[in-house]
Amino acid sequence: MELASLITAIIAALISVLSAYAAWRATRPKPKLSGAITMGWRQGVNMNIPEESSGGAVGLHLIITNASSHPIHPLRFELEVRIGGRWCTGKRMQNYQATLPELRFSNYAASITYEHLIDWPPRAVNHGAPLMGFIYHMVPGLTETELIDEYRVTVTDVFGGKTRFSKSQAEVDAWSTGASAHTTLELITHAGIPVRTV
Repeated sequence: MELASLITAIIAALISVLSAYAAWRATRPKPKLSGAITMGWRQGVNMNIPEESSGGAVGLHLIITNASSHPIHPLRFELEVRIGGRWCTGKRMQNYQATLPELRFSNYAASITYEHLIDWPPRAVNHGAPLMGFIYHMVPGLTETELIDEYRVTVTDVFGGKTRFSKSQAEVDAWSTGASAHTTLELITHAGIPVRTV
């Protein structure tokens, strides 16, 4: 009889623990990141990096927002570009300390530095305060003549949660030519990048 009581108590305790775990999962804060690609460019020359295949440099301006009331800490930004139906994975340029390009648009020029990149060091995304800035990756095998069809960014947070968003080159071009709420000049100025007239 004592064995039956012990088994009943163990089963009841197990059910209680599983119920508490299910309630915690249902009520815990859930990361609610979303992102938008608002501008894209590529460096006009191939990058020749020791021990790496030659490739082209690709930069994007991103806006990351958080719908959760709790801060979310992105740990990693991955960039993929689609060229002629195949996806190519980029590698962070910070790994190579490459010189960042001067961006030219309309009658302006802006010099980006590593402090304007948002993928390292990681920065928290707070509710109501979008994270805006640039990522800059080298895409092995990308040549000057190849046209990029689409960009895809995957953001991984410190808990392993992944948020993926993408935009075609045509959508990026339409965004930067006035179909958006902000101009290229406004985005670059907001990121704290010095702009000069050319």
